[in-house]
Order: sequence, then C-alpha cells, then structure tokens
Amino acid sequence: MNRSEYRPLTWVLKIALVVVALTMLVSCLSAADLTSYLATIPVTKVNFGVITDGVYAGSYTVALPPGANASHRSVSVRVNIGSGRAQAIEIVDPATFNTNAKWRTLINRVIGAQSLQVDAITGASVSSKAFFKAVENAISPHS
Repeated sequence: MNRSEYRPLTWVLKIALVVVALTMLVSCLSAADLTSYLATIPVTKVNFGVITDGVYAGSYTVALPPGANASHRSVSVRVNIGSGRAQAIEIVDPATFNTNAKWRTLINRVIGAQSLQVDAITGASVSSKAFFKAVENAISPHS
C-alpha cells in the first residue's frame, strides 16, 4: 500500500478515537450527575436500641432520573433485631447479593457500626442506596 491508501484508514481511526473519548466523557458526566442525585435521597440515622426484638422486612426502589440506569435499583431486606442491636440483615431480593463478598462486607459494616452511615459499595451506588433505605424502611415504623 502506498501512502495515499492509508489516509482513509487514518481518518477512520481518528473518528473512532473521538467517538470513544466523547462516550467516556458523557459516561463520567452521567455518573457525576447520578452521584449528586443520590445524595439528595437522605438515609436517616437509626437507633436499633429502641426497637423491639424481632424480624422486620423492608424494601426500597430508587427512582432514577431520566437517562440514568442501574442494574439493581430495588432491594428487599429482613432485619433481625435482638437485645437492642441489629443482629443480622438478609438481602431477600436480589438474593444473589447474599453470596456476594462486597454485599456481605456492607452488611457487616452496618451491623458492626450499628448504623446506616457507613461507606457504600464502590460501583454500586444505586444498589447501596436502595439497601440503606430498605433497612431504614424495615425498622423505622418500629422505632
């Protein structure tokens, strides 16, 4: 191939790079917008110590803004309260979260801190928010 035959290929590569760069930029902006949006959904401080022993169910679905998407925006939980403490939290739906190490770590953080004010799972902001709100919804009518 001579030099003139490479020119169309060069332009195709340049256009492809621009498209990829723009796609990445839009993704970053969308993620920032979603993070800002999620910050507007408050998770209240809970006092597990005032809740009667028992098992409480709760769920929450994050209403996403237009154009946003998430693989899991709904979470359902069962919270076991005993001796004034959150003893166990089971994610009922999506059930696959129970066997995922990241979600087990999040549950252990909540139980260890006896608080919903713990770090969310990186890369799972929407699902984490739904989890926190589901736990809140499970116990708030009883506190």
